[in-house]
Amino acid sequence: LCGSIFLTVALALERYRAVWRPVEYHNQCVGVNPWKRVLISYLLPVVVFCTLFNIPKILEVEMIVKTEAEIVKQAILDESTNETLEINITREFNQSWAAPTDLRLNEIYVVVYANIARLFVQGIIPFICLIFLNYRIYWVMKRRRQLTNRPQPQTQVQGRNGGGPLTPQQKKANEAQQAVVLSVIVVLFFVCHTPRFSLNIHEFLVSLAQCLKITITVAF
Repeated sequence: LCGSIFLTVALALERYRAVWRPVEYHNQCVGVNPWKRVLISYLLPVVVFCTLFNIPKILEVEMIVKTEAEIVKQAILDESTNETLEINITREFNQSWAAPTDLRLNEIYVVVYANIARLFVQGIIPFICLIFLNYRIYWVMKRRRQLTNRPQPQTQVQGRNGGGPLTPQQKKANEAQQAVVLSVIVVLFFVCHTPRFSLNIHEFLVSLAQCLKITITVAF
């Protein structure tokens, strides 16, 4: 979940760099393996950050194994009397289940990490970043559409079908198409994560109210 959120932010950041600083972006991409650039610039930082941020989640649950015994009745045949007898047999078995640890039940941990930190890191901060980046991309694309009457260089005459470099008009159309795709992805991101975001806010308010109630009770 954390990785998908920040990969969406990384995708928006990559489009923002390509649209906002096209010359610098082009110079950085020339002669560089695209998969290596994506791995080093976006994928690796996201994986490292999400792994470090979610380490406490591993300590929230523990497996409890308990050996229990039950008495079952079993029918046997007495060969001497040719009668069926019932005897009680004790059978042992292991029962396992997942239980929250003391860390997960700690009020401070619940409020600070499980609610505040996760609310900001997986909710508020990505939402603000996506809104800002997409607004800037939209502003640049709108500004470029207003400059369509400017003279364009004629050095690149072959289009995509001819196998040559793209003309400035084709580059703008390509960037506009990628911006639209990113906008659709971001809209789906907001639609899918808004219920989770609302539940996190509700959980945070409830946990904060319980923590304040416990603090006031202990103080009195």
